[in-house]
Amino acid sequence: MDLARDVGRNKTKKQLHQMKNFVSNHNQTNVIVMSVPCRYDLDPKSCVNNEVKVYKLKLKKHLKVFDNTCVLEVDSNRDLFTRHGLHMNQKGKEHMAKKIVMAI
Repeated sequence: MDLARDVGRNKTKKQLHQMKNFVSNHNQTNVIVMSVPCRYDLDPKSCVNNEVKVYKLKLKKHLKVFDNTCVLEVDSNRDLFTRHGLHMNQKGKEHMAKKIVMAI
């Protein structure tokens, strides 16, 4: 699922529903979900970044009822993203990999 792209296309309701279904259908499996990072290629107050904030809150709320799920927060440190601001750079990827290892 490409949540970052779907948030920008106002498909968050559908994504939340799909995520809840996935987690509930895989209740015998531990699931690690990464939250959606803000978009540094857009203005911080853009409608997409505002939607990202709302989506992250809803995601945590909807998934906290599942014992088999851990939501990892993507750090909003600008230094972890590429110059254009859409993707994580090597440092950001290593940082997230360490978070995933700790969650496992």
